[in-house]
Amino acid sequence: MFKMKATAEEIKLAKEFMQTVPVSFEYGDTKFPQDFLQKDGAFVSADGKLKCEIPFTTFADSAAVEWLPRFTSVADENTKQIKNVLALDVVFPVDGEVEVFYAKGAGKKMDDFSFGSTKIADEPVTFKSLGSRIHIPFLNLKTGSGGVMIGLGFTSWWNVTFEPVKEGIHVTVYLNDTNFYLLPKESLRHILMLLIFWKGDLARSFNLLRNHLVVNCIPKGEDGEPCPPICCQTWGGMKTENHLKYIKFLKENDLKFDCYWMDAGWHGPDHETDEFQDCNKEDWAYHHGEWLPNHCPHPDGLTPISEAAHDAGMTLLLWFGTYVCNENMGWHKEHPEWAIGYEQHKINKPIARGVGLNPTPTIHYTLNLEIPEAREWIADRVSTTLIENKCGWYREDCGVPMLPDEPNRIGVGEMKSVEYLYEFWDRLLERVPGLKIDNCGGGGTRIDLETIKRSYVLWRSDYNCHPGADPIGAQVGNYGLGHFIHFVNCAPPVNPGSNYTFHSGLYGGMGFPLFHIVGFGDKNPEKHTWFAPDYPVKWHKEMIDHYQIAKPYLGGNFYALTETSIERDAFLSYQFSRPDLEGGIILGFFRPEYAENSAVIQPYIEDGTYTFENVSTGKKFEMEIKGKTSITLTVDKKPESVLLHYKKLK
Repeated sequence: MFKMKATAEEIKLAKEFMQTVPVSFEYGDTKFPQDFLQKDGAFVSADGKLKCEIPFTTFADSAAVEWLPRFTSVADENTKQIKNVLALDVVFPVDGEVEVFYAKGAGKKMDDFSFGSTKIADEPVTFKSLGSRIHIPFLNLKTGSGGVMIGLGFTSWWNVTFEPVKEGIHVTVYLNDTNFYLLPKESLRHILMLLIFWKGDLARSFNLLRNHLVVNCIPKGEDGEPCPPICCQTWGGMKTENHLKYIKFLKENDLKFDCYWMDAGWHGPDHETDEFQDCNKEDWAYHHGEWLPNHCPHPDGLTPISEAAHDAGMTLLLWFGTYVCNENMGWHKEHPEWAIGYEQHKINKPIARGVGLNPTPTIHYTLNLEIPEAREWIADRVSTTLIENKCGWYREDCGVPMLPDEPNRIGVGEMKSVEYLYEFWDRLLERVPGLKIDNCGGGGTRIDLETIKRSYVLWRSDYNCHPGADPIGAQVGNYGLGHFIHFVNCAPPVNPGSNYTFHSGLYGGMGFPLFHIVGFGDKNPEKHTWFAPDYPVKWHKEMIDHYQIAKPYLGGNFYALTETSIERDAFLSYQFSRPDLEGGIILGFFRPEYAENSAVIQPYIEDGTYTFENVSTGKKFEMEIKGKTSITLTVDKKPESVLLHYKKLK
């Protein structure tokens, strides 16, 4: 792992920022920090009832600054109203054109996580998102000759507004609404904030953020390096005997995966279930809350599968839709009062169309995490199931349970809900030795500064649920996310024999099963293709080797070498490099309708003599790099990809 260093000028900007108070709010009739006294590193209101903490966290050789606003009642009675909380309320000076760079969020579309920018001239611009559904909560504000990277940690609704003012650009960060009082001794958190100050090169600014996240945030393995896995996905309802056949097939054919992924369908009261996810009749969501193995497909539980996976060099990943529960299952059998909105039919009503394409209505109850006994119950059930079945990964799908606000306490339910989510994950990490968390919510809808400190995202977008998903979607997502964050796993559609499809998904972790587990009844011909005698096992093994070649570089710097689009007649290219390893990879995608069989790129490579290898063809060449040097990529057919691996000669 390498670490980028900030310049003296950038560090100076960060230190100057820490002399300010970046948070604002109203307390009663006064605006913070008016009538607040500083005491023991915190701000205390004049009436002695409210403590506001804004502790700065800094990092060695870095221009990064973090802080988390927290409000605590220090009295035996309610505080005054706290309104209009802004986690960031600062005017940044500008010396040129102002532009904000961003990536879209997970919307189940081909352009999920696509890269974009907007210039700010006369009118304010607001970015608003629920988690990372609309935009990811990482933005790059260019203020002319420099700027600031902005990161947010809050797994719910957030807003960032950029408003041009006389003094520069006014940036505010806030929830949808805050107008609340604190109960005696109550404490609430707001949005975790990250700023990274930068000057000069725009491409370097993105890599400052990427490097900060990989060094200081993303979970590491035993070797101190990030540990994104290459995964073999399966359906949880598939019978144990077929799981064991599948694992045996992988082992015998030397297909080396890190993770054996068991998705939904493994759980619930004992009942017959389909062995594959058939969206026409799927029943997994009708058994939420009963987080124990279904003994019809798994008569001896899941341990035989996890042990076989371990023997084949893999760790078992297990799916949960943790916080929801069906009627008379799980916690709801004995504690229906633990449901949010208990006895409020308007909240707990049947879902009209059921799940997927299954029209059967059902009732989902959501666990009220404000109840301590409920939090303990779910932590105990999930951790016990993971331990008993020897699982190394906890996959959490579905949404975050949102508590309703009380009268005159707007925003409290949301802030509590988010804090309880992090608390639950931390409990699991403490209770299950070596556990890793896969953060999913119908795709990568919960990517933020807090979740990436505890988890990986192994399923980026539900766009890839459909076997016919275009790999262009994976390329566009890699390009957009590449500017901001590593290790948001991609799982392009299964397309045996296609290097183009596989390379489209290369991005800090991958899903790469031998068959697509999602289908639509008779329209899913892929069932059991891993037993087919003509399956291209040699190709599959080669693609895993390609991943292992690329993996060391995926946590390094990212460079966009072309513009981006979802058009089928375009060529797209980007690069990952590790200065400490003196090498990297270049990916080029010749889409189906691109007119040419060659394309010229100018990669970001330091001066020196390098060896280059087209990993697919094995062709090698040497080249001396001096400044900006052009390289021509060529293919024989389309669609096709080039994976070019380069290393500096000693």
